[in-house]
Amino acid sequence: MKINKVQTSSFAINRKVEEGFLKAVKSGKGDRGYYPVGKFKVVRSHKVEKGKFFKSTTFDKTENYFYINMFNGDLYYSHRNSVWGGTPNLVKSDFLARIMDYNDSVLSVIGSLYEYGSIDYEALDHGVINELLREGLVRTYEPEVNQLFNFYRLYVEDDQEIYHKVFVKLNMLLPNFDNRRYNLDRFVDVVDFVDDEYRKESIRFSHERIIDVLGYLYGGAAMFTELVYLPFNLSVKTVEGKQTEVYTYPICAKGSHEAKREFATKEKLKPISFMTEMGVSGSVPVESSTITFADVADMTEVKQKIKEAIIYPLKNPQLAKQYQKKGGGSILLYGPPGCGKTYIARATVGECGVNFFNINTSDILSGGSEEAAKNIHDAFMRSSKASPSILFFDEVDALGARREDEEGSARMVVNQFLMEMDGVESLNENVLVLGGTNIPWALDPALRRAGRFTQQIFIPPPDYEARVELFKIHTRKRPIDENIKFDKLAELTEDYSSADIKAVCDDALEVPWTEALEGKPSRKSSMEDFLSVIHNRSSSITAWYRIAEKHIKESGEVDLYPDLAKYILTHAGGVEKAAVPPITFSDVADLSAAKEIINRVIIYPMKNPQLAKKFGQVVGGGVLLYGPPGCGKTYLARATAGECKANFFNVRITDVISAKAGESEMRLHSIFERAAQNAPAIVFFDEIDALAPRREDMVGDEKRLVNQFLTELDGFQKLEGVMVVGGTNAPWDVDPALRRSGRFTNQVYVSPPDAEVRKDIFRIHTKNKPVAADLNLEVLAEKTEGYSSADIKALCDHALEIPWVEALHGGKERPAGMDDFLRVVKNQANSLHPWFQLAVRQLKESGEADFYKEMLSDIEAALSKVDAVKERKDAQQSVLNERLTIVENRAALVAELKRKKDELTKYMEKLRHTYANRGIDEATFKMLVGQYQKELIEVEVKIDELEGDGTQK
Repeated sequence: MKINKVQTSSFAINRKVEEGFLKAVKSGKGDRGYYPVGKFKVVRSHKVEKGKFFKSTTFDKTENYFYINMFNGDLYYSHRNSVWGGTPNLVKSDFLARIMDYNDSVLSVIGSLYEYGSIDYEALDHGVINELLREGLVRTYEPEVNQLFNFYRLYVEDDQEIYHKVFVKLNMLLPNFDNRRYNLDRFVDVVDFVDDEYRKESIRFSHERIIDVLGYLYGGAAMFTELVYLPFNLSVKTVEGKQTEVYTYPICAKGSHEAKREFATKEKLKPISFMTEMGVSGSVPVESSTITFADVADMTEVKQKIKEAIIYPLKNPQLAKQYQKKGGGSILLYGPPGCGKTYIARATVGECGVNFFNINTSDILSGGSEEAAKNIHDAFMRSSKASPSILFFDEVDALGARREDEEGSARMVVNQFLMEMDGVESLNENVLVLGGTNIPWALDPALRRAGRFTQQIFIPPPDYEARVELFKIHTRKRPIDENIKFDKLAELTEDYSSADIKAVCDDALEVPWTEALEGKPSRKSSMEDFLSVIHNRSSSITAWYRIAEKHIKESGEVDLYPDLAKYILTHAGGVEKAAVPPITFSDVADLSAAKEIINRVIIYPMKNPQLAKKFGQVVGGGVLLYGPPGCGKTYLARATAGECKANFFNVRITDVISAKAGESEMRLHSIFERAAQNAPAIVFFDEIDALAPRREDMVGDEKRLVNQFLTELDGFQKLEGVMVVGGTNAPWDVDPALRRSGRFTNQVYVSPPDAEVRKDIFRIHTKNKPVAADLNLEVLAEKTEGYSSADIKALCDHALEIPWVEALHGGKERPAGMDDFLRVVKNQANSLHPWFQLAVRQLKESGEADFYKEMLSDIEAALSKVDAVKERKDAQQSVLNERLTIVENRAALVAELKRKKDELTKYMEKLRHTYANRGIDEATFKMLVGQYQKELIEVEVKIDELEGDGTQK
């Protein structure tokens, strides 16, 4: 079997040179990475004549190695011929990059000029030379001998006829073909690992194209032998107001000890595999290094299917033949976008080492239908000639769409693809066609016929275990803190695609690098970086589910793709995935009255459906949870679902409302449909007052949406096992029709937590957390009068962050103590007081104060408590301010008296000095000293009195 892989290595990094770069970028901008450099071997023949008298001609072979940057086309060679001389300096030439796009005839001329040095202009194609002259790749000149000849004829022989002889040569300076400076292996230390802090540039020039150009330039046979990563440091300097890029190559001289010291701690590079894309001239590596199934998180079942269908037959052709197992054929990979279809295809290539043709369908279709049909045929032919091979069509639905939906020329493309698929098995038993699609229902049904995509494999979004593994894979060998909790990250990224998780890792790993460029201290990526990125980045496939739901239903193929349909119908519309919450009533502090009503109306009938049926209790109906914001309505609804092991749908107003006419009603209907498909289920409508406000205050589309909601509520009672729960902070704003029998007949008041409940909430949110043993929950409960459940949770989170941040900045690790909690309580006011004031006014104005007496009474009581606390605090602050004023005034007076004391002391010293020098007589001296001493004593007595009073206070 043909294995199309090439070994990889890298030039060892010189840390001393790197240190100089890091110092340089502190005051400016910088970048560092690896260039993918191809090592190419070129062999050419040259004529050799032997013998003095009887000469014979033979052809010897000369070979050399050339290092070409596959990112930008630069050719590298050493500055020195000697191996010695300290740090090796590289010289680069962009000549190859400049001629890379020329056709063969132009390259042939360039090769001739390189071999012979110069050629008579008349012997060359003038059009080619003129084009090369315009690009500055060649130059013309007149030989000196020719100039002397013309001078002689003009001035000596008086002959006016001038002979012009013009020659052409390359406008570049490159060493001769056999110069040993080309082979960088002689000068630079090579290792088989890379530094993970250096990013890798992508490959832009295919190795086939570089082989062609080298062949023409040097007149020999070229081959690609190795991929070597060349480290580079880029610093940006500002000189006279202009920014200049400075490239350095931090490489080690041959035989350095530095690289050998690092070698033991690094993971060895893997070889690279190749792929070919339509629209790309030649092949480029699949990845920076070969990926295998070991790099694919989880997907055990998918891997096993691919091994049995593809890998085992390709690796063991004789055994496969014995059991009549073919390695060819066709497989369709389908699933949501970004979940790993292309990645699993590339890993399949890495597992078996075959040639990989990655067909970009947009490139195939870009030239029109006739060109597309030709491109499709060429792709199948090329894969057959390069077997064993895998031909991968990403977004295959673009080529194989339903023909009834296509017109004229577009059908030609579908028919051509179907015809090529019919011939897959006759092409070569070692050619496999893989198709990838997000919308399998859009494929022409003929593609599922025997001999085409008969085997179909669902690639699901990553589950919890897969997400943990993905975070580990994408941070492997990357600079991250040891305390990164992958299980926590996996929990926070439910419904994220594999691509989303990779993006999260990339963004989090970028944070410290950006800080370092700004001159901040160097550090590793922290858990805080990852949490911040996740907070700002939502799942990319949620919106796709919403669109896919509509199309898969219209296609009528839900039953053909049950695995994918289940995901779509569960997630569509942005509503949370239908799942049983991990919390129960034991996780909810108090609310015993609310729990009892919910037990009677929802949980008991759901847990005992037969008994409920016997006594005429139907599992269904609605419950409205109302109360101040942040007091646990959503949490109670989740716990209800967890208590009776029902799927939970959390529906927000943004999941329903659409600007498009009629779309909101359709979304609302689909939510009830999904609930029925996932029964037993609880659908929770948060902020239901925004979804179904009073109709007398509405017009047009808004009224239609409320009417639709009422219709759905009337109809869902027939859906056994489905319960609707609504949540609102303003029940007086909800349309009264919602309280009608059969709709939200059960209304449960979720009150603000009292002192005992607050104590329980503190206990719940500090459970299994690093808190001090002497944490006094009773004191905290007393000091948080008027706080909501959400306020207390936020307070706990902030208090627990204090020792965490201290530890991050090098402080001693410790648990969160009472002082931390009290500090947060002091700085964090409760969020309910402004709402209480607004709610009292609105409730009274609504005319429904009697209907919500309990709520109004609670709010007014809470307001009076908060006001009492505020008055007490204000009184305490007033006394404190008065005392502070007295203290401040006393302190100012003491300071003034001390200043006067110092002044008197200085006068007395000066007086003594004057008397000692006979400046005054003795009588005057004694008189003045007596006066000063009297004043000084008076000042000291006042100071003692004031400072004594301050101490007593």
